[in-house]
Amino acid sequence: TPPALAELVMRCLEKEPDDRPQQAADIVRMLETVASSGTQPAMPGVLLGGRGMLGRALMLYAAAFVAVVVLTKAAIVGIGLPDWVFPGAVVVMALGLPVILLTAYVQRATLRVLTATPTLTPGGGAAPHGTMATLAIKAAPHVSWRRTTLGGVWAFGAFVVLIAGWMVLRALGIGPAGSLIASGALDARERVILADFGGTADSALRFTVTEAFRADLAQSRSLTPMSANAVRGTLRRMQRPPEAAVDFALAREVATREGIKAVLEGEVLAAGNRYLLTVRLVGAQTGNQLATFTESASELDDIIPAISRLTRKLRTKTGESLRSIQAARTLDRVTTPSLEALEKYMTGLRALETGDGGFEKGMRLLEEAVAIDTAFAMAYRKMAAELNNRGLDPERRKSAMQRAYNHRDRLSDSERLLTIAAYYSFGPTIDNARALAAYEDLLAREPDNTTALNNSAVGYFDLQQWARAESAVTRAIEVQPTATVYFWNLQWSQLAQGNVEGARRTYAHGRASLPQSAGLALAGAAALAAATDADREVARRVADSVALARPGDMDVQRDAKILLANLALSEGRLAEASRHQQAARDAGVQLNAADAPYRPVLAEALSDAWYRGDTARARRRIEALLVEHPLRGLPGELRPYPALATLYALLGRADRVRAMQAGADSLERESDTRAFAAGQQAMRGNLAWAEGRYRDAAREFEQASSYGPCASCWWPWIGRAYDLAGDADSAVVWMQRYSESPARAQDTEAFHLAPTHKRLGELYEARGDRENARVHYGRFVELWERADAELQPQVRQVRERLAALQRTER
Repeated sequence: TPPALAELVMRCLEKEPDDRPQQAADIVRMLETVASSGTQPAMPGVLLGGRGMLGRALMLYAAAFVAVVVLTKAAIVGIGLPDWVFPGAVVVMALGLPVILLTAYVQRATLRVLTATPTLTPGGGAAPHGTMATLAIKAAPHVSWRRTTLGGVWAFGAFVVLIAGWMVLRALGIGPAGSLIASGALDARERVILADFGGTADSALRFTVTEAFRADLAQSRSLTPMSANAVRGTLRRMQRPPEAAVDFALAREVATREGIKAVLEGEVLAAGNRYLLTVRLVGAQTGNQLATFTESASELDDIIPAISRLTRKLRTKTGESLRSIQAARTLDRVTTPSLEALEKYMTGLRALETGDGGFEKGMRLLEEAVAIDTAFAMAYRKMAAELNNRGLDPERRKSAMQRAYNHRDRLSDSERLLTIAAYYSFGPTIDNARALAAYEDLLAREPDNTTALNNSAVGYFDLQQWARAESAVTRAIEVQPTATVYFWNLQWSQLAQGNVEGARRTYAHGRASLPQSAGLALAGAAALAAATDADREVARRVADSVALARPGDMDVQRDAKILLANLALSEGRLAEASRHQQAARDAGVQLNAADAPYRPVLAEALSDAWYRGDTARARRRIEALLVEHPLRGLPGELRPYPALATLYALLGRADRVRAMQAGADSLERESDTRAFAAGQQAMRGNLAWAEGRYRDAAREFEQASSYGPCASCWWPWIGRAYDLAGDADSAVVWMQRYSESPARAQDTEAFHLAPTHKRLGELYEARGDRENARVHYGRFVELWERADAELQPQVRQVRERLAALQRTER
């Protein structure tokens, strides 16, 4: 026997009882030091474990369980592991508990058997033990705490290897785990078109699910769903009704036309209170099914979460970063948890964008949506945007924009940045720099976001960075050539850089892409008419035809009549301009535009002072207007302080100019745009003009011209101020610059172009520059050839000067 065992035997044979081991457990502790020889089996491992192992094992297991759960959740969010990793890790760890309990039972049962002192009976022999104890003893050589620990480590390690293998196969596009991008079926940021959902559910629910799916999928960084507006624009180019249902067949046709690889087709099947939602991703050209996903909803209110689950599955399959998918907000956070509110919002959106029911119906439905869900940020933002686009109800617009901003955490990243930008563009606190920063932040995330591209271009206009504006809006048109404002903004940025031919091509492209767009037709024609005389008659025909084609559209009627009025004013036909101004006023009244009564009266007063030289009549018009329609009745930002300051300057009323300045200054906290700053600067010029400080006025107007999108708007005022100050050379420089600029605003040209040519002719003649004098006298005569009788004496006078110059040369 081993020496240690021999020593133990001798101690057990001690004569004195106190010298012998007192308990069986004492003998076990001594046996722990006994090593086995090569010919003898080792002592059972259970005898080496000691007591209290179960408690320690459970404590270590609990700590490991918590650590694994926390690390797994962190890895899913931080690294982007698939969703099934978390429940998988919980299951693997949970399976460890019965193994620990089994190990504890085997250890305990075997220990009790091996350490029990045999009870001798008259017949002799040990007390019997049960079946479970017998099984535990037989399992004891194979079940130990060390093996249990190693088994747990190996099991979790195998799970980690499974995850790594799945991620590798996904990245390589191999097998069921392979992504569509990795396999080459789709490209990163692939454009897709979403067909209208079909199925057995009612049409309103199918439409809502379609648009909700589109809104949720807009968070994707691997797929770019074609917007509903873009789809309608393509349908127009295909000579299809823009409101036509986009079924799968039509969606494939649009995809083929637009070079889109994939179509998303969906169904909503209703069975009692239960709903089944299915989405299929199909190759547009081949018709091959790339992926199919299904989700169920136990009731109507479960449909929104079901849509979120569908889009997550789709984004995962395409190969989008799992981290971005994990970070994305669910649809109920992006839009609203109320399906009823979502239905009203989507239906209102369709009414506003397609004209199905018009502006009033659309706004009413949006109001109903926010009444159901008072934190519905997307609905508030849409309300504010529509009011801003129409120049209606500024207080209501600012209130809606404030609510959208307050609930911006209810939006996806892109919607949140758009809301921040809108808040600083036309909300209660206007700050062009912050709005532009938000758009640039969004473009860093989504380079093809057309809203951010176009609106950042508007921000660049404010900074007079025309080339950057042109670049941004050109990209917007490349991505989505279906928005009127994109073409107009591109045209204006080209004109500001002197590229008239480019502006003409842009206008032609826009008219071909959007033949039904009255806004593009009018705005583009107006810009070109101000740039070149050759386009003036074209603009007149466009305005007449658009007004005739849309008699019930008050927006169109107002814009067409304003363009016609400006064209008539620039040509000296004051009576005709007055009729068009009144028609524009009537259309504005029908639109409930609060400032509708002001425009025609101010235009008439300016005609009196500027063209007729009748300052007394101009003053009477203004006083009557302000008695009938006090400025305090207008929302602050609609009060025409700059226009009134200009008129009062021409009338020599410095006191009234100061009053207009004070009124505008009270709005300064609400507006921080460079255009607003330009207006403030110009009013300082108006004050200097009214006080006879013409050189100071010129400098103030020069400063104003460095702000905002319309630098040329102030050039004729600068020239006229220098002229009145006796600085003919500076006057010629600024007036010449204005007369040659292709980026003249129509409403400025209406009053300044003809007088500028006339005065330039006089200044050049005084210098002895007969050639330039003839050029500008000739331009003036061409413009005012059909002027009203009351202005014809000026035309005759210039004709006489032209004749005199020609006689002198002969």
